[in-house]
Amino acid sequence: RLDINTQGNALTYGTRQITTWGDAKGFNVSLGADIRVFDSNYREADAFNLSVLQGTGGPPNLGIPSARQIAPGILLDSSVPLGEYLVFKLGTRMDFVTNQFVGFDTNVDLTTYNKFVGDPTGDRVFSLFSGFATGEFKITPEWTLNGGYGYAQRSPTTTELYAGGAFLGLIQNGFNSIYGNPSLRREEMHNLNLGLHGKYEAVRVGANGFAAYVPNYITYLPLGKFATTLTNTVPPLTGTSPI
Repeated sequence: RLDINTQGNALTYGTRQITTWGDAKGFNVSLGADIRVFDSNYREADAFNLSVLQGTGGPPNLGIPSARQIAPGILLDSSVPLGEYLVFKLGTRMDFVTNQFVGFDTNVDLTTYNKFVGDPTGDRVFSLFSGFATGEFKITPEWTLNGGYGYAQRSPTTTELYAGGAFLGLIQNGFNSIYGNPSLRREEMHNLNLGLHGKYEAVRVGANGFAAYVPNYITYLPLGKFATTLTNTVPPLTGTSPI
């Protein structure tokens, strides 16, 4: 039998300040800044035949090393009505994410970790941009047409960067050890959406459609019979920045 003993800690904290000028139901502009910090570590001792029990030795720790993600950002958005029937909403933000490897916990098999993950030391810094533009047009008092475009970038998580072989319920075949990849690049997403909505006194109807394209999607790559790592779907061009 396989026995697993786990213990984890997570702490997140931050603050946000947003100031809005203008009419809440008319033209307005909002400017803000925020910061979020996430600290975590996860110990996972995996062994067969009850050997994870106290007093039976020290099985290897396959968890996620102590890591920290610091993410300050600035944001700007606006609502712009054009007459009584058309409203545009625009927004953008910049984030500056730093992923820090803090250190290994006890009983980590560094030979296996370095083989599957590599050297995790050093900060990974990502400059992220996102923005959107949407429009809402009132065709009649009952029917409204809306559509929009959005673009966003995402930093890899500390789990995706530093996991050391933990059993994580992320893919269909559950018996997999997930190993991180410190060289992951940021994900991107382009999204288009279109919708039509009707609102009557006794009934409401609506339909929405959307399409998304995700360059540098972070997905899974088998390493062996039970080991899986993470990778971006498209390799970087020669000579370009890893982020």
